[in-house]
Amino acid sequence: MSRLAEVLRGNQLRRLQPWSWIGRVPSHALSLPIAYARQLPERLAQGFNHARLRARLRMQHVQYASVPTVRGPLPDLVVEGRLTFGTGCRFRSFRTKTVLTVYPGAHLEIGDNVGMNDGVNICATKRIVIGAYTRIADMVFIYDTYFHDVSPDRTLEAKDVIIGRNVWIGARATILPGVRIGDHSVVGAGAVVTKDIPPKAIAVGSPATVVRTFECPDDWIRK
Repeated sequence: MSRLAEVLRGNQLRRLQPWSWIGRVPSHALSLPIAYARQLPERLAQGFNHARLRARLRMQHVQYASVPTVRGPLPDLVVEGRLTFGTGCRFRSFRTKTVLTVYPGAHLEIGDNVGMNDGVNICATKRIVIGAYTRIADMVFIYDTYFHDVSPDRTLEAKDVIIGRNVWIGARATILPGVRIGDHSVVGAGAVVTKDIPPKAIAVGSPATVVRTFECPDDWIRK
């Protein structure tokens, strides 16, 4: 009897049953595809956001070493001056969008691997520099202007804001015009920074004052 006849008579029909191979595949071999499938919606959303943000950056003539990654809604960008991103920048927003505003003639420079969380609001009317590896927590405000005259003897003026490398700015902190924050420093949650903070210092309160300093290698990166 031919092989085909044996199959047709049912002697080996089990070998033709669809998906019968799944029972013979080790479970760990299926775990990777299943895990990938679970992550697929988030991966698709991230890819879509990446494409949208890249188009928006190009449309507003924003310079970037690499397109920032986004988790959540895209940041609002109001760019009439110059906005630059280093490589590996990250936005993470799930409740409130981040807003970056750059006035005509102003420059907002964001260094490599800077991370921003929910509701960060940065407004540059002159110049703001944020150093590499700086972490900016929820609802932080950074301004280089007061927007209005403070008093008759203190008229409206814009002053550079320079934030160093590997700085950690806590939630709801406010950085005001003319401030310089040194490398590796920490700004406590809710602090209002009106004066310079030296490198490797921890500042808290309103107005922010240095409560202690610490030592670390110059190339140390906060995890």
